Amino acid sequence: MRVGELLALRWRDVDLATGRIHVRASKTDAGIRAVDLQPELRDELTTWKSDSRRSQAAELVFPTSTGQPDNRNSVRRRALDADGGCEPLPAGLSPHGLRRTFASWLVAEGEDPAYVMQQLGHTAPAMTLGLYAKALKSKRRRANPRRAEESADWASLGTNDGILSPVAATRSAA
Repeated sequence: MRVGELLALRWRDVDLATGRIHVRASKTDAGIRAVDLQPELRDELTTWKSDSRRSQAAELVFPTSTGQPDNRNSVRRRALDADGGCEPLPAGLSPHGLRRTFASWLVAEGEDPAYVMQQLGHTAPAMTLGLYAKALKSKRRRANPRRAEESADWASLGTNDGILSPVAATRSAA
């Protein structure tokens, strides 16, 4: 999900029983969607909700300490700075980069690009195809026996420079 979508998320939109999040506030029409939760994230959200003072249906999932909506700049600063109370993200990786990394992971795991596009709320197939081409390129490298001992560098898949242009994506996918 986009940072803005996460900050607008309310508990009524998180269905832990079915493992789905319903995004009702997004920057695009395609962004209004249902997102499937990975089991690990569902477990984390279950714990987050049980530990939260604010877990009623109408309350925000990720509010400030006063229960108000946070802002993307504050989230970005906390994610990149040790002062945020948790381990900072590695250099070169942003919260939005994590979104790209997850999309690349889905593609590398064999998910259909149309499904990945829907999960991300993309309106332009070229954006998803750029991620698709990058993930496939990484998958081909991992299959090389000379590099079998190397693991995929998933963090680099989430960086802006890891996105291929639509033309490059088409060439790489072919």
